[in-house]
Amino acid sequence: MPNIYEILASLDAARRTAKRNIGDMVNDPRGYADKMLGHMQNQNAGVTPVAAGGQLTNRPLTLAERADQAINSVDFGGGLGKIAYHGSPHKFDRFNAAKMGTGEGAQAYGKGMYLAEAPEVADQYRINLSYDPAKMKIGGKQINDYYNSLVRRADRMSDPGDIYTKAGIVERLMANEPKDSVGFWADSMGVGDWFKKEVEPSFESFGHLYKTDIPDQAVEKMLDWDKPLHQQHPDVQAAVKGLGLAPVEVDQAAVEAAKARFNQTKARDDLEEMHRLMNYGRQPMGSELVRGSFLKGLTDANGVVMSPEQALASKGVPGIRYLDSGSRDSAGVGTSNFVAFDPDIIRILERNGEATGAAPWTAEEYAAYLRSKGR
Repeated sequence: MPNIYEILASLDAARRTAKRNIGDMVNDPRGYADKMLGHMQNQNAGVTPVAAGGQLTNRPLTLAERADQAINSVDFGGGLGKIAYHGSPHKFDRFNAAKMGTGEGAQAYGKGMYLAEAPEVADQYRINLSYDPAKMKIGGKQINDYYNSLVRRADRMSDPGDIYTKAGIVERLMANEPKDSVGFWADSMGVGDWFKKEVEPSFESFGHLYKTDIPDQAVEKMLDWDKPLHQQHPDVQAAVKGLGLAPVEVDQAAVEAAKARFNQTKARDDLEEMHRLMNYGRQPMGSELVRGSFLKGLTDANGVVMSPEQALASKGVPGIRYLDSGSRDSAGVGTSNFVAFDPDIIRILERNGEATGAAPWTAEEYAAYLRSKGR
């Protein structure tokens, strides 16, 4: 039989899943409806009054009707955007192109602004880049001192009541658990009021977590590193073809010529060329086979060597998306990270949970922005 902590952990996991599903439904309602259709295929449709021929009749909803119901239940509010997160040691009001490439790692997916669909992924970057326990405080007191004061007070009491429980909640903050998750545990353990009044308003930590909005129209036109070329947005296919990096379809005549050349020479280079031609358009864009072509020097009209992201941006591709490390073995399903080439398409909605006053993009705003840039 599970103990209370295992039960609470299960509830917390369910809460997080529900929160993620709600976020998906609000930020990408059509995509969410498509995802739900997969679940509906194996379920019996419930009987619901449906308008048919001007009258209400009780019959099961069709899949299309249930999808429409899911979509129409969402208040779009005029917004059009993908919510994404960014963890940083720095405090800023807008993203700056001059700072590209100054963060952690080698920018393996291109030079740009890195954002995460999953807030926990971005928060881990905040922790990794900013870790400094001295900056963690509650009520202005360093968190270790605050914790020790609770424990010492409880140790001196014959009946410490819930003080040890409170200390356990503070331990979770010290372990860098998300504040909303810790608040859930505080509620579950009966000290939620204390957490909301004393801890949450005065809790300080290191680094900054940004909640941002990227236009959906930009996200859908990003090169998807985890999909083959023929599954990319048509604009991406056209951009890649326009750069001469790969044909959209396999050139069978070229494949046969490469096979004949290899059969004659048995040379490794001819073998690799044969495989390259056979697999273009079939392998994910991020495979080493295709990635190699992106890493070669590309030149503009003046013969100046361009980076891969400069080349893609020159053809109207706004960025790259790729599955995060927790989703790469999920058969293409999961949460993504994004590399935005243009910092101005990223709007900061919140910093450390506090609203900035910025509103999500609308379709009209983004279209006007693209016109202003001549795109």
